[in-house]
Amino acid sequence: MFFLSVIVVLLFLMPLIVQLLLPFGYDSFRIWDSVSRAFINSDKPFYSNINISRVEVGDLAHGTEFEVNRSVTWFTDSRGFRTQESIDDFYDVVILGDSTIAGAGLSQEDMLYSVISNKTGLRVYSMGQVGINRFLSDSRFVLNPPKVLVFGVLERNMNNIDVLNKSVIVRSKYFFPIKERLVDLLDRSLKLNFIRKKISPSISSDNLAVNNSTRMVFYDVSLTQQLTNSFVVTQLVDEISSYNDLLADRNITLIFLPVPNKETVYYDDLPQNFKNRYSKSNFTSHISFLTNNAGVKTVDLLPIYNKEKSQSFLYQLDDTHWNRDGVLIAADEVIKLMNVSDINHSVFKKPIVSDLVFELLVYEAFFLLFVLAFLLRIFDRK
Repeated sequence: MFFLSVIVVLLFLMPLIVQLLLPFGYDSFRIWDSVSRAFINSDKPFYSNINISRVEVGDLAHGTEFEVNRSVTWFTDSRGFRTQESIDDFYDVVILGDSTIAGAGLSQEDMLYSVISNKTGLRVYSMGQVGINRFLSDSRFVLNPPKVLVFGVLERNMNNIDVLNKSVIVRSKYFFPIKERLVDLLDRSLKLNFIRKKISPSISSDNLAVNNSTRMVFYDVSLTQQLTNSFVVTQLVDEISSYNDLLADRNITLIFLPVPNKETVYYDDLPQNFKNRYSKSNFTSHISFLTNNAGVKTVDLLPIYNKEKSQSFLYQLDDTHWNRDGVLIAADEVIKLMNVSDINHSVFKKPIVSDLVFELLVYEAFFLLFVLAFLLRIFDRK
């Protein structure tokens, strides 16, 4: 009976043991899938304090002759964002948005926040894979708001941006490290990536097309999700305007960065059967015109990308996201809308932390005692 109990426990703990023994990234063709929070609800997109360097491929052509190997470095901060924390946790600029802002397919140094920081010397914090309400709930940015918030979103994700919640609850700036590590480990075990990602491609091949001349891979869902409904477009402009108004009340300048789909920029390179089914999109330029007219500082990347695309590829060949060259162009355009000299003289308030630090220590102590008591109870039963 004892041995049977041991076997059952080992089988139950096997996913956890595998995750403890093997390094991050062994279970997937790209780091993104290995480090993303998947099963346990959280306001952080990735596991905390990750630092990985490895070779990976893009999200479109894994396991095919069109995949492109690239060396990437990934690191996350204590809150699970793919960014670099400053020593004092004060920031001049925060960049918010989807997987484009989170640097899917890019090495850390090629991400938008890294490039803008290196070009300007400003303290830039990246909050990729979360929306405006997560930013508003972060107490760090209530006491010490950044001078600029850049909101970047890929064209195909425009219809999924957060509806502004003006009554969002502000959360403590402190995370509980031990609890976060244990929860991250449990989430890794539940994902079972070592099985799932080896048998399931990232995107169905039925949705893909390849230009054999350039070897660029395209994703037809980006074409099927074009926003053409005028009512939806009006709603989107109103939502971005509401972001702008709320942030202006807090003395934060909003810069809106709609990023065109790869299929929009390289429409002429699409296979003919795709062009027969889908029209060429001008959506990001249209929305940029409307938001600019509504008083929102907006970067219209599409005409710039159309001009520069003959000089170099601006998107990864085997991925839906931009590459370093595309990021460099976007960074330059965003910087043009900033008043860098004024931002460099930002003054931040020192937070009062004594009570919160005490709360943190007490919480950690009780959590450790609970885990210890739980383990002792299990072993006593045996």
